[in-house]
Amino acid sequence: LGHANAYTHLGKCFLAAKDDSAAFLLFQKGSDLGDRVGKYCLARCYHEGKGVAKDSNKAVELYQKATILGDTDALLRLGRCYMKGDGIKRDPTKAVQLYQRATDLESTGGMISLGDCYERATGVERDFKKAAALYHQAADKGDPRAILRLGECCENAKGVEKDANMAFKHYKRAQEAGLNEATTRLAWCYANGVGVEEKDGAKAFEMFSKAIENGSKEALRGLGFCYEKGLGVRSNLRKAVQMYQQAAEAGNSTAWSDLANCVVNASGMSRNNQKAFLLFKKISKYGRCCRKPQARLVLRQGHWS
Repeated sequence: LGHANAYTHLGKCFLAAKDDSAAFLLFQKGSDLGDRVGKYCLARCYHEGKGVAKDSNKAVELYQKATILGDTDALLRLGRCYMKGDGIKRDPTKAVQLYQRATDLESTGGMISLGDCYERATGVERDFKKAAALYHQAADKGDPRAILRLGECCENAKGVEKDANMAFKHYKRAQEAGLNEATTRLAWCYANGVGVEEKDGAKAFEMFSKAIENGSKEALRGLGFCYEKGLGVRSNLRKAVQMYQQAAEAGNSTAWSDLANCVVNASGMSRNNQKAFLLFKKISKYGRCCRKPQARLVLRQGHWS
């Protein structure tokens, strides 16, 4: 088995060196010799098309074999496949069972994924207290993702008492652990006065900008908010629209509503009939059509009245 591990470790070195083909062959060798990590890595190659043609069905087959050997990463990946219907029929209940198995093996990823299921009522009945308890369990092990979620529970009173100060502390701790998403949450705290003595627009603008540099989509939306409201920067509605649009096109669905409000209020863009209609039509596809009467009117009539 030590021999098998060596093939897998060497495969990881080739993968890091961007030689996917060599890595695939080494993972295959390690897998054939019974290394559970080798099976997991080989599954990832098939799943992501690294060194081999992408094949989600084959990836699922290998994840399943790795889970039998007790690989927690494989349990999580297989759970996500069941959750999304990727390479196998969608089955959220089965995903929950896999996340529970990973949790039983002390995997913080399992605790977080299972907590997410309880929070979102996916595969189980919604239970905010169970979700918070699972996040707490993973946070105690130092997982910054769990610390962030625990902060969100405190901020929004999900499964725990509402505590803005504690939420801020959790976000700060997650940020110090290197989680960029926590920088964005802290920026919102400064923007909205959550867990701080008073709002600090300059600090919010600074932190949103920093988070954007590290790839945060939500921070794009946050910077748009700063430009719209004049927080830490001179109000610039056209710039706000640009930032909201970047966030929306990057996949932040809430930013579509922000854009819609800008159109309704004629903030940052002219009352362009066709542009307004096309925008609201796109928003409706995301299930987030603006609730304002004017927005519904634009969609019904196809023009700005």
